[in-house]
Amino acid sequence: MLHAGSENFSQDYKSFMVQLGITMAHELVHCFVGMLAGSEEIDTPKELVGDHTSGINCMDWGESGLTWEIHALGGPITAWREQGNELGERQSGSVWMTSNGHFKRVDIEAVAANIDGMFANRVW
Repeated sequence: MLHAGSENFSQDYKSFMVQLGITMAHELVHCFVGMLAGSEEIDTPKELVGDHTSGINCMDWGESGLTWEIHALGGPITAWREQGNELGERQSGSVWMTSNGHFKRVDIEAVAANIDGMFANRVW
């Protein structure tokens, strides 16, 4: 039986918190850029499309959140479900970053250490 004290639950919780933090920051960037640009639309203005070397096609709309991920984190962040995880469909998945067409797994323990104030490790 899986419980809150198990290692898999702890790892999944950290993964979820990393994903939640990055997603919130990504969406807040959209809000701030739209507000600063004086946009009347909900989306980022089309003129503010950044350099997307990730292979994601967003030339028809502005994507300031993705641009922030590329410049602040080194690439877009995504999560993938892991086969065999005992949490099954309830898992948050593993966190990955795309950089120059390659996927790099994000080290959740390094992220947790950085958040705790150690700032000694790279997260990918």
